[in-house]
Formats: sequence, structure tokens, C-alpha cells
Amino acid sequence: MTRDEIRSKVMQIAGEVFELEPQELQGDKHIIDELGATSVMRLEFIVMLERGFGLQFVPEEIEVAQNLDEVVGVVETFVRRKAS
Repeated sequence: MTRDEIRSKVMQIAGEVFELEPQELQGDKHIIDELGATSVMRLEFIVMLERGFGLQFVPEEIEVAQNLDEVVGVVETFVRRKAS
């Protein structure tokens, strides 16, 4: 899976969970402060990412991601680990 494919899927899941249109999803926007996500939405986002990518995140690694670009990076790392 390429980084672009991962990014596309992360953005799709983010749009569904945070109830935002694609044009509202910018990678550098802070998930809680700028995208308006609640802590419950953030937890749902993590669960949906795990299901969508077939991954099991280490909480400390995914929770440090503060914006969607950082989430893409973390997911990419986990996808690469799973593939090897």
C-alpha cells in the first residue's frame, strides 16, 4: 500500500468519523482544536483506523499524532511493520 493510498483511506475515515467534507480535511489541522473532534470521536477514529487497515495500534504511538499528517505517518509505519 502506497503512502497516497494510506492517506486517502485515513482522510475517508476521518471524514466519516468527524462528519467533515473532504475539502475541510487538511493534514496539518489539529484533530481536536481545529477539526472539532471530541475525545470520543478521536477514540472512534482510532478504532475505525484499526478496522480499516487491519492493524492493532500501540496506544502510546497513535495517541501522539495530533494532526492527520501525523496519523498518516503512524499508520504507514504500522502497515510497513505488518508487511514485513
